[in-house]
Amino acid sequence: MDILGIYPSSSKILLVGPYPPPLGGVSVHIKRLKKLLDFYRNKTDCFYRSKKFKSRIIDSIKLFKLLYLNDYDIIHIHGYFRAYILIIYLCRIFKNYAIYYTAHNSRLFENKNIISKYLIKCFIKRLDYLVVVSRHILKNYEQNKVKLPDKILVRNAFLPPPIEDYDRIFESYSKDTKKFLSEKKPIILASAWKISFYKNMDLYGLDLCIEVASQIKRTFPQLGFLFALANKDYNSHYIAQMKELIEKKGIKENFYIMTGQKELWPIFKRADLSLRPTATDGDALSIRESLYFNCPVIASDVVRRPEKTITFKSRDIEDLYSKVIKILGS
Repeated sequence: MDILGIYPSSSKILLVGPYPPPLGGVSVHIKRLKKLLDFYRNKTDCFYRSKKFKSRIIDSIKLFKLLYLNDYDIIHIHGYFRAYILIIYLCRIFKNYAIYYTAHNSRLFENKNIISKYLIKCFIKRLDYLVVVSRHILKNYEQNKVKLPDKILVRNAFLPPPIEDYDRIFESYSKDTKKFLSEKKPIILASAWKISFYKNMDLYGLDLCIEVASQIKRTFPQLGFLFALANKDYNSHYIAQMKELIEKKGIKENFYIMTGQKELWPIFKRADLSLRPTATDGDALSIRESLYFNCPVIASDVVRRPEKTITFKSRDIEDLYSKVIKILGS
């Protein structure tokens, strides 16, 4: 079933979750989903954290007011926000709406205590519709003994980008970025929302990208490896270490870290290869967009990947290198 099939026609819908800015897999999905729903004449609103107050208490009050003053048919939650979920279920005492939830990754139960896990289980089993972006998320729920709702949709979160925005987005890139893309060949692209760690490993594999780039340069001296990093301030000490490593490896002219909030799909249209060397994952938007634009993708084998994705053994630099060289040499 297509994602639009879960919404009755002419429904009034509230999407609860991140909305750009900042850009990220979930926020981009919500932005594109709202555009689709509006196009098909569903009345759609979005609620997300206030950038002005940055307070969950104030936002919860705002959400309560929004739900009280409007007659929504569906509240569709993207992400597990305990305060928001409490407000949504509280308001359903005097409002009649269905509650949908999209699970974008399988990390919901990680590092949770017994009480938190119990509350999550209660939340899921009371849903009117559960959407998961990959079947391995359902397996994770089964392992945690979650009672699932009657209505479940397994569907990746990818929604095609608006091609009419290509020129506008590409022009938003810096002069240095456009110069790098025009002068280097082949172009490899990887990305991260922010530098994070998973089980003491670089979650998005910036370290792996630097290492494999240094090896690839021996065969492709004009290599251009672009690593898009939306948030350059988070774990900045580690980023500084990685920049020192780039210089040490002698690839300063070949490895470019593009920072800031930018949509990346215009680069996928011209890149020779896309990498997703993550230590764990959900259904990555970058993979779906790469495949949509016929850009080859190599990704770690930590989860089941979309068809046509080439996988390598996670954190195995030699396996990654051999796959990259094979693609670039074909």
